[in-house]
Amino acid sequence: MKKTLSESFRIAIIVGEASGDLLGAALIEQLRKFYPHLTFDGVLGPRLKALGGKALYDSERLAIMGFVEPLKRLPELLRMRSHLCKHYRENPPDVFIGIDAPDFTLGIERHLKRHGIKTVHYVSPSVWAWRQGRIKKIKQAVDLMLVLFPFEAEFYAKHHVPAIYVGHPMARDIALVSCRGYRRSPVKLAILPGSRHSEIAHLAEPFLKTALLLKAHFPDIQFISPMASPAIQEHFLKIKAQIAPSLEIQLLDGQADTALADSDCALITSGTATFQAMLHHCPMVVGFKTTGFNAWLIRKLYKHRFFALPNILFNRAIVPEYFQEAATPDQLFQSLKTLLKDKSAAKAIEDEFFAMHQRLQEPTQDAAACAIIDLLNNRAILQN
Repeated sequence: MKKTLSESFRIAIIVGEASGDLLGAALIEQLRKFYPHLTFDGVLGPRLKALGGKALYDSERLAIMGFVEPLKRLPELLRMRSHLCKHYRENPPDVFIGIDAPDFTLGIERHLKRHGIKTVHYVSPSVWAWRQGRIKKIKQAVDLMLVLFPFEAEFYAKHHVPAIYVGHPMARDIALVSCRGYRRSPVKLAILPGSRHSEIAHLAEPFLKTALLLKAHFPDIQFISPMASPAIQEHFLKIKAQIAPSLEIQLLDGQADTALADSDCALITSGTATFQAMLHHCPMVVGFKTTGFNAWLIRKLYKHRFFALPNILFNRAIVPEYFQEAATPDQLFQSLKTLLKDKSAAKAIEDEFFAMHQRLQEPTQDAAACAIIDLLNNRAILQN
């Protein structure tokens, strides 16, 4: 018998890190508008726990990166996955939702789907860029894929995987401002060298050397840099003391939105921060460096021609991007100098970012919740 909206129903949910916890909490709040007595359990972060979820495991156990760390912790992760599969097989939820962490969650989804449990994956893995053969396993694992970007829905439609474009919550959270009002003097540059120690280790030096070159060319330029955590700030300052001890940089405790909204341009590492800068309509130059081994693997496995998210979204080089040995202070400086001097070029980028921001705001805030409700009620899921 199908449940009515007024009845309680149970969700299993797994989130992999802080961003997944944020998405999951927003999704639960939206679903509770329709199912007020909803209950949920799984691998949860602090926001989901605060909403009353029962944590079978803490999401920090899935917050791992790179190629080596997952291998070191493989036995633990396999035991954890086996236990979750057994738990949900014996205590089936109405729907299982995996948020990000695809290497961990997709295997659980495939197992549960075989046992008749509805499965949803929220936030597509970068299958369009890495290991495209995974699309067959994704098709076996998910009843519905919820994607954050329009091009992802188009990719899944080509492969006949049910997918709904639900928009990116950051695009709704950041106000759509039609004109940033560029300063003439002093020029202000946001420096975002990353939120992980590995990023700081590889990018702080070239970014600081780039700032020194800019300071010599634009004596009045001001620098502002949001620091992801006290530990990241300490790491950054140690490198700054060696590379640019006298360079004045205003450091912020987090507050990346503040820095990007208040700057004429940004020097930024690849990742979500480039998307954040785009939503603030802030022109940028993107640099990315890693270990030699990781760079070799990326070149071997990565299939997309761009790595900066704005360039991927536009499918063209709307912002300069430099990878590994190309991310030199001189290269970064030359591109930033062009953007800072050519106001018409900066304004053209701002206009393009504004139009993309508008497009990304189109799905309603509860689009993900409504798609899941349609799945639960056996209504047709469109492939956008």
